[in-house]
Amino acid sequence: DYKVDFSLDVLMVNPGVSTFYGVQGNGAIMFSDIMGNHQIYLQLYLLTDLKNSQVYATYLYNPKIIDYNISLYNSSAYMWNYLEDLNNSYLYSYRSTGVTLGASYAFDLFKRIEGKFNVVNAAKENTEIPSYQSINRFLLVPEIQFVFDNSLNGIYAPTTGTRLNMRALFSPKFSNNASEFFTLSLDARQYFELIPNFMSFAVRGAIGASFGERAQTFYMG
Repeated sequence: DYKVDFSLDVLMVNPGVSTFYGVQGNGAIMFSDIMGNHQIYLQLYLLTDLKNSQVYATYLYNPKIIDYNISLYNSSAYMWNYLEDLNNSYLYSYRSTGVTLGASYAFDLFKRIEGKFNVVNAAKENTEIPSYQSINRFLLVPEIQFVFDNSLNGIYAPTTGTRLNMRALFSPKFSNNASEFFTLSLDARQYFELIPNFMSFAVRGAIGASFGERAQTFYMG
């Protein structure tokens, strides 16, 4: 009988200390069994403390025709926001913490359909005036996407083939602390090989639309 026995596949650690931020560093570690049926992946980017760090942990269950996964994460970023009523710019913290349940079914080697259910707590805080315009949202976001990918990788990136992603996600307004939106998006990429296994030329097209009380915003760049 087959017995699950995890072994270490990847270990990367880069510790550091900053005179401004204090303790910093990042690391990644991955375990799997010999058949690849079970995988555990942990990633950390430490910035001063866990609250302000990037933390990601996922478990993948792959022995059946449908692959399942569960992920836990905390993501934090900082941006300057200009406040017209105060005529000044302030540093804001954007943080999201959540859990994602996912499943993936492959039709063949190149085509698959994926479903996810995201539970997200998102917060926006003024780090200089904590009581001013702090926003918290609790979201339930189911999504589904179709993926086509027959690209071949070179040393640095795909060198030939096509990638296509069609995605739909929805967030219902189930409480005053939730946000309602429905988003559709399409992302297509074509790769042309210029130098075998080394250099390629890529063409990308993307389109998206979001609807609802708090429709998502798209950015270019």
